[in-house]
Amino acid sequence: MQKINSPPSLRRQKRSALLALFTVTLAAVLFLFILPALTKQPVVLTMLMQGQDIVNWKPFVKEFEQKNPDIRINLIEGPFDSNLVENLYP
Repeated sequence: MQKINSPPSLRRQKRSALLALFTVTLAAVLFLFILPALTKQPVVLTMLMQGQDIVNWKPFVKEFEQKNPDIRINLIEGPFDSNLVENLYP
């Protein structure tokens, strides 16, 4: 049985459509995933802790921030009494 080939113009149209689809997909990936990762803003984490614990955590936070310069940690001194801490929760 003889195979019937499609005309060259139809093959060119299919190839052009696939190339356009590939280009649009590549552009979408670039703008949705890669570009935001390259233009990211620094991250700031805020932790509420009891005052006596902050002193122990400061060396770890300093070391972490040196290893991760784009991440900053704010330690906020909270009340010592557990009843007062519960009042801070939403």
